[in-house]
Amino acid sequence: MAGGTIIARARRSSGLSQRTLARLSGTAQPTLSVYERGEKSPTLAVAERIVEASGYDLDLTPRVSFAQHACTRGEP
Repeated sequence: MAGGTIIARARRSSGLSQRTLARLSGTAQPTLSVYERGEKSPTLAVAERIVEASGYDLDLTPRVSFAQHACTRGEP
């Protein structure tokens, strides 16, 4: 997921306007708009600051996958 998509999702979910989120996060509204449109990518630190200002956390979640292996009963 691109940084701008994450920022836009967090902002919309919070019910904030770009102007309000820009003020809360210390970012200029035109810059926030550019991020949301994907024309420029924020650094991870900037994306985290903006997302947190919208009331969300930027977090890592481990990816878990399972594999099915065929074996004969009694054999490892």
